Amino acid sequence: MNLVENAVEDFSLDLVPNDINAKGTIRRTLAGKFFSKRKVFNGKLRSILTQMWNVHPGWRLQEIQNKIYIFRFSSETDALKVMSRGPWGPCGCFLLVTSMPDNGKWQSTDLQSVHLWVRLLGVPYRYITDENVGKIANRVGTLISADKTRVLVFCLFQV
Repeated sequence: MNLVENAVEDFSLDLVPNDINAKGTIRRTLAGKFFSKRKVFNGKLRSILTQMWNVHPGWRLQEIQNKIYIFRFSSETDALKVMSRGPWGPCGCFLLVTSMPDNGKWQSTDLQSVHLWVRLLGVPYRYITDENVGKIANRVGTLISADKTRVLVFCLFQV
């Protein structure tokens, strides 16, 4: 065996994966795309998002491509909070935020569509039924869920 072959064999490792830690990290991580015609510096974006999101300190923002970001939070609760309270409009622009896929690769995320809540106004109360809400929601997108607590003359549904 020559010196090069011996050196390559010395660098081989037997690594053991830790799927539990990996899944926890993935659940605390979000991917996002920033839709803006003007340049917004990452420091300013982070400062504004910190105020908007009101999450625990220590969250991280990483721009991995032009206007595509990875957001890492210290807890899964913070990530879920950001997901559930969106969509977001920092700096007068639009930030689409989505959860990380199980494989942990941001390239597998859908950064072209967003789930949002729609407030339905002006429909007579007797027409606000599960069936009718589904029909109306499916004209806008695909119904994900509807708020069953229909208050006065409006209801909420998520598409």
